[in-house]
Amino acid sequence: MTEQNKAPEVRLSPDRTRVALRFEGREYWTAQGNGSFEALMSDEDVADWTPLVPDDGQREHVIDVREDGWTIKHPMSCRSDLFACEVNRAAGQQIKAMPAPAGKYECGLDGAGVFSIGKAVTS
Repeated sequence: MTEQNKAPEVRLSPDRTRVALRFEGREYWTAQGNGSFEALMSDEDVADWTPLVPDDGQREHVIDVREDGWTIKHPMSCRSDLFACEVNRAAGQQIKAMPAPAGKYECGLDGAGVFSIGKAVTS
């Protein structure tokens, strides 16, 4: 991706009602939920806003198994509605004990809709 075509930096307000976009290191442009322009803001103005990352290239679900539990990292394609994610639902319904030794693993559904854990991943 060239500098000219670089995706903007995006941040979400603490109350989750506004977004801020920054193109090429300039001030942030903010917008309300309806998409209308609101204001220009500085780095300090959006310091407590949550950064939203562009597509990270992840295509698989990854389960992070820890001693105190587990979490699933979702690909960008399903992050807009995690509650509708079939992998997330199956994991929540089917995992009753620690599913694997501590680590990160590819995961998903098999042909019958059963949650399954695949090979270990390094990131």
